[in-house]
Amino acid sequence: MALPPALHMSAADGQLLANGLPIRVKGVTWWGAESARALPGGLDKRSLDEVFGLLERYGFNAVKLPFLHQHVLFDEAVPPASFDARRNPHLLFDGRPLTYVAALRAIARRCGPRHPGVARRALARGPL
Repeated sequence: MALPPALHMSAADGQLLANGLPIRVKGVTWWGAESARALPGGLDKRSLDEVFGLLERYGFNAVKLPFLHQHVLFDEAVPPASFDARRNPHLLFDGRPLTYVAALRAIARRCGPRHPGVARRALARGPL
């Protein structure tokens, strides 16, 4: 898989620039991955595509996913009750829930087509 093009962020005259072009960041914090449920809230009721579609409809282009460092260190499978497997099959591998880090990466990958680059840098350990 090819790496995304380099993104150079800077600021000039009070404006945020991405590769020299002005951008506006409108973001949300999607809570839940830092809890015992280990995934952002609502995935037991909605698919990732539904959530990202809602964010897109309201003009959001950034998503912050708080996480719990203990979940990263232990990297256990996320609790099956944290998501609806029918709506979010990409959070499964061989019919079992992904591990915590793999699940966050899967969420970042799913976000990418709608919001390129959002959350991807913080979760990357090499190519996604």
